[in-house]
Amino acid sequence: MVATGCERTAAKCIKQAVQVGLQRTLAKMRRYGIISFLLMLASCADQEKWFCKVDGKTMYSISESGKLGSAEKGCSCSQIRSFERSTFGSVDEDAIRNDFNC
Repeated sequence: MVATGCERTAAKCIKQAVQVGLQRTLAKMRRYGIISFLLMLASCADQEKWFCKVDGKTMYSISESGKLGSAEKGCSCSQIRSFERSTFGSVDEDAIRNDFNC
């Protein structure tokens, strides 16, 4: 008898080891597949459409469902620049780049 507990022959021992290795590999693939699927769902969860809104001297975004958010969610860089120019008379490009990644 082989010390590893395999029955009778080396061939059976190898076959059993391959089966165990394959089962472990498939289990890992399933686990990673489930994790990948959940991450994909999480990344798609906030695919709601946002719109740019301006009320007086305030610029913000509003979603299709009525949620409020900051300007960068629904406003383009050109809209933000235009708002800055009309509201404050000039555009602080460094601030726009830092705050809105424009």
